[in-house]
Order: sequence, then C-alpha cells, then structure tokens
Amino acid sequence: MKTILKKILPRRLASALRKLCWDVLGLSLTTRSGLHLDIKSPGDWYILKEIFINCEYDQAIQHAIKLCSEDKKFRVLDLGANVGYFSFRVVDLSLMNSMEPSQIEIVAVEGDPKTYKDLVQRIDLNSANRLSIRPVLGLVGSRGGSGSIRHSEFGPKSSILESHGNDVYSVPFIDLEKQTETYSEIDLLKCDIEGAEELFIENYPQLLSRTRVAVFEIHRLLCDADRCIKMLEDAGLRLIKKIKNSKGTDLVLFVRRSEV
Repeated sequence: MKTILKKILPRRLASALRKLCWDVLGLSLTTRSGLHLDIKSPGDWYILKEIFINCEYDQAIQHAIKLCSEDKKFRVLDLGANVGYFSFRVVDLSLMNSMEPSQIEIVAVEGDPKTYKDLVQRIDLNSANRLSIRPVLGLVGSRGGSGSIRHSEFGPKSSILESHGNDVYSVPFIDLEKQTETYSEIDLLKCDIEGAEELFIENYPQLLSRTRVAVFEIHRLLCDADRCIKMLEDAGLRLIKKIKNSKGTDLVLFVRRSEV
C-alpha cells in the first residue's frame, strides 16, 4: 500500500491516508500489568515487536530491577523515548516483580516534537495506573544550544544527523545533568538516539559514572562505535553482552564495573 500511495499521491496526502488506515484498524493491547498500548503506525508495530514481543531489552531491565533494593526509588532515564514503549515495558516488568508504582521514576526524553506530543498522550492514557513517567522534549547530545531534527514518518528513524528536507524542526538540547540532579544514581539508562550517542557519551561522563545499568543502540554507520565503547568503559561501565546486531546497529548491555 505504501508503494502505491507514493506513486499516485502527494507525500502529505499519502501520509494522511496511511494514518487514517491505521486509525480505522484501532489496534491496541493491554499488558499483563494493565498498561494500555495503542498501535497507530508501522513504526509503532516495529518498536512494539522489538520491546514487547521479542523482549530485546528485557535482560537489561531485569538486571537493573534485580540490583535495585526494595527501599529505594527505581530511577530510569529513557533517551529517545519515541512513543514510550520502552518506558512502559520498564513499568510492566517492575510491577510484575512486585514493585509499587510509587517506587518507579522514569524521565522519558524525546526530541521529535510530533512524536513527543504522541508520547504525552499515551502517558496520559495510562494515568489511572499512577505512573511516574515524566516526558521531556529536547535533543540529547550537547549540553546546550539547539539543533535540528528531521521527523520521520517511520517514527523510530527521526534523527538530528539527517536534518534536511521536509518536516525539520529546531529543538533545544537539554542538560541531562539538570534533569537528573536529584538522582545520586541512575538505575537504568536506555539510549537510542539514531547516531547521536557518540556526542552524548562524550559530553556526559559524570552522568554515566553514576549509572548502574545501561543499554545502548550503537549505530555503527553513524558514529564511531569503538570510541563509544571506549568512553563508556572509561566512565566505569563494563560491556556485558551484545544483545543484537542488525543492519549496522548493535544493541549493547553495559553494567557498572563495581556491580559485576
């Protein structure tokens, strides 16, 4: 359908028709812990499959849950939150491991304004579950200033490294140290920012040094993967496992050296 629409219709009209088709389908699911997840696009389905069906991040999440003591907050930093599926999976597994909703604190950072709006709506949709997910709009990498991000219709591919063409937005970089200044430790950090991870790692050695478990999508075609791993190790993190390797992207699990 996508190919046919592309050939015969203007891009924006084709995009609107595709969205209408997904809206008509009205796909959704409810997790075992009671979270409601809408599936509104091919991009949603792709991410949902990675996170909730293939469970690609579960090892990192479960490891972080295991390290968190019962009497402290479970603090999570979700960089490149998209529509929130990773954050929702963290909540889902935490609740199934007998954590109280009040114990979980998640900062979900998304740089694409269109996707961020959707993220906020989906968090609000689950407000009855008393979730503590704080959405933040901003780019990740530099400590200040602003940059451009290109919105991709296939949401997972929005990127600051390909910021030309249509649907380009100027968005400020956020200072993650300020966003997490009350956290003595970050129990779990997830980073999937489409090639900007090298800039983030370079600018946040102190934040990384207080991170217990980290899971990175390292885009080998968009950054220096070896340098990323070296800087993470210099910050006190140890590479535990390459969870997945596909199409120039490695999903890599790191744990603080003192926790291994």
